[in-house]
Amino acid sequence: MNYKDLHPLLQSYQPTTIVHLAACKTIAVSENESLFEKVNVIGTQNILSIASEYKIKRFIFASTAAVYTEKLDSQQYVEEDLTIPSSQYGMSKIKSERKLKNWSEETNSQSIAFRFFNVAGGFAGGIPESLGSNLIPRIFQCISTGQQIEIFGDDWNTPDGFAVRDYVHIRDIVDAILISISNLEESNLNRGMFEIMNLGTGNGYSVMEVIEAIERLNLGQIRYRVRPRRVGEVGFAVSNPTYGYHLMGIKCARDLNEMVQDYAELLRNTQSTF
Repeated sequence: MNYKDLHPLLQSYQPTTIVHLAACKTIAVSENESLFEKVNVIGTQNILSIASEYKIKRFIFASTAAVYTEKLDSQQYVEEDLTIPSSQYGMSKIKSERKLKNWSEETNSQSIAFRFFNVAGGFAGGIPESLGSNLIPRIFQCISTGQQIEIFGDDWNTPDGFAVRDYVHIRDIVDAILISISNLEESNLNRGMFEIMNLGTGNGYSVMEVIEAIERLNLGQIRYRVRPRRVGEVGFAVSNPTYGYHLMGIKCARDLNEMVQDYAELLRNTQSTF
């Protein structure tokens, strides 16, 4: 994000809190080191710099579960876990988290890095995902086109051999951000504070369980083929979300069935096909 382009936005809206969600995300894209460094890391630094210039003291940042080091024992991730990412995308986010922490301390500001797990679902007025590698949109796209969905690895150390993820509804993400803004604005947290919080349900679903959930909607046949594991992916990534709940009352409660139903409804409302 270009530093000069940010000035008109802040002059026009005069925000008291910044919520930074933008990033290059797709693993295949983020392996291009110069691109993820420019967009994710330098882009975040630019926004922090402009926040300092306009004396904005509250900042909420969208980080990712991809910052964590892979666990071999299928245990939930807690915020204190080791962060040695296996992908360039994850590395760019941990670098940005560190910049945010330094900014908070240097400017005596409040900030939160939410480590999103796998965002899914939809809401009225939303826009369906058209590109990227997220599983649920890819499955719906394959129903529409009749193509096979590619599954990367069926030999993970999980109950059915397929990768397990913690899926979190986009509406739970929005709710969490609004709750966090309210907490920051009410000054319930200390100045110079930097907090990290997982955003997930704490429940894991395998790729095959996601396919089965979508099949129950009776929208069409789901064909798939298994391919080798992708570089930078892990077999199990499920959050322990209790810290955010205890600190701010944040709870991501919508389940997988609601996520796939809401995404299907979003496609219908936007006259997209599946």
